[in-house]
Amino acid sequence: MSKPVYYYFLEPLNSHANEVLSKELEPSDSNENVECADRSRHDLWECSYRMFKRFMDSRLDLGIKIQGWRRRGNGQIERWPPGVRMVT
Repeated sequence: MSKPVYYYFLEPLNSHANEVLSKELEPSDSNENVECADRSRHDLWECSYRMFKRFMDSRLDLGIKIQGWRRRGNGQIERWPPGVRMVT
């Protein structure tokens, strides 16, 4: 059985966070108005796990307010870690 494939997303919660993400990620990584598992729509930046971890670990130092999201395979995009709102 093959390992599951995960896709990671960052949601900027203020304009400064969006500016920082836009400088580090490609414009094609930006996804607007995406419906997630919470049935709400979010503006998300798709990124590698390495970038996801880098931003999540550095959010206080960078002064950005972000929320992490993850999708397993073709499933729904869920808040990551589950049920935890990770903002500064």
